Amino acid sequence: MANQSWQLTYPVALRLCQRYLEEVPYPQSGLVGIQSPKGTGKTQGLINLVSDALHTGNRRVLIITHRIQLGRAICATLGVNYIDETRDSTAGKLFGYGLCIDSLHPLSQANFHPEDWEGAIVISFWDF
Repeated sequence: MANQSWQLTYPVALRLCQRYLEEVPYPQSGLVGIQSPKGTGKTQGLINLVSDALHTGNRRVLIITHRIQLGRAICATLGVNYIDETRDSTAGKLFGYGLCIDSLHPLSQANFHPEDWEGAIVISFWDF
């Protein structure tokens, strides 16, 4: 049997199948995966969740997208810095940031360290 380390080790706790997303419930596990067509409310549905996490200071937020421009736009809407806005500032990374999935590579200029994100809310956006 081939190693399947890419699979999630926890079952999906909540799956929403609806045309428009009004609000995403606060995740217990910290992993939020969102996949839907453009214009269906993905970003708007996360505003309260991200705002609560940032303002309580209890959890950092990591936003991962598949396109840089998409990531910048989402971060601006959610009030989170994009990775290139944090390069010269430790404080800019304090509550979290957004980045393109390619920036997770160990040789990326983002200098991403997965162990720094334990307990964070990780939000992954994917359009189809």
